[in-house]
Order: sequence, then structure tokens, then C-alpha cells
Amino acid sequence: MKASPIAEMRAFNRFYTGIIGVLNEHILDSKFSLPEVRILYELYHNGAMSASDIITLLHIDKGYLSRLLKEFEKKKLVHRKQSKEDARSYVVELTSTGKKEFEGLNKVAEIEAEVARRALSARRAVLVAARRAAGAGAAAALSLRDGFRLAAAGAEQRQNVRVSVEGRGCTLKRGLAGAGRGGGELR
Repeated sequence: MKASPIAEMRAFNRFYTGIIGVLNEHILDSKFSLPEVRILYELYHNGAMSASDIITLLHIDKGYLSRLLKEFEKKKLVHRKQSKEDARSYVVELTSTGKKEFEGLNKVAEIEAEVARRALSARRAVLVAARRAAGAGAAAALSLRDGFRLAAAGAEQRQNVRVSVEGRGCTLKRGLAGAGRGGGELR
């Protein structure tokens, strides 16, 4: 039975949120939550912003934003100043400390994204190699455990393909039941 598009989208969301770590209490192994990092990101890239602009951009609760900004002020990450356009309102901008903090977070985010990209590229290469090894038209089931294992049912034989990800490339170890064949390497 084929999964509905909604079920597929929800499965992808669960998979992707696990990869990028948004369910972790602190993002990027830092002392900051995801909303805090998003605020720092927007202030870094947009410069001084009003609280209402941040609320509109991030769809964040006004009271929650106010508490976060007060905490940022205590940590000397942001400061408030009077708006040039409207003397009755204030804008928030990053301090030099706030900019340095964000730049460090951004560097970690770039490294984590590259690691995730390489891991996903390796997994894709492994899947392609496993499908080729299983042969055309074979029914296959993949499970992740110490690499990948593909159990494929062929017409007359059952073959197991074990693939492990090593370094930059993928190594494919292939064994056919009773055939004693070796494997191949994918780089």
C-alpha cells in the first residue's frame, strides 16, 4: 500500500528534523535554542531591526521575543537604540560580542551542513551501489545499522549485500549465497 503524500511529507519532516537537530534543546552544540539562533541570524544579516519586524519575520510571540531580547541584553549580545525613523520606537542590533558569537555559530553550522551533505551523498552512493548489486527487478529492503544492509530476493537465490561507509568514499562488500564472489569499491 502506497503512503499518502501527507504521510510521506510527515516522514520526511521527522527524518530531516533529526538530521539538522532542531529537536535538541540547544542547537549547534551551543548554549542557544533554535529561536535564539534565528534571532541572532536575522540581526546579523539585516542589521538593526525593530521587535515588530523580528516578530513578523520569524512568527514569534511578542512576549517570548521580549524575554529573549532582555536575556541577550544581559549577555551583551544586543543593544537597543532609538529608531532614526520614529523617535517613539527602538531597534535592536548586535553588539560586537553578539556578532562574534553569531560568526562562531555560523562556522559550526557550515561544518555540520558539510558533514550532513557528505553523509547523505555517501548514503545515496551506497543505495545506488546496493541496488546495482541486487540486480534489476529485485525486491529490496534497506536498514541502517553499522552501514547499510540490503536483503534482496532474486529469482533463484537470495543475496545479501553489506555496504559500509568509509572516509570520503563507500566500500561495497558483496556476497552471493553459495557463489563466493567478491565485491567492488565505489569512490
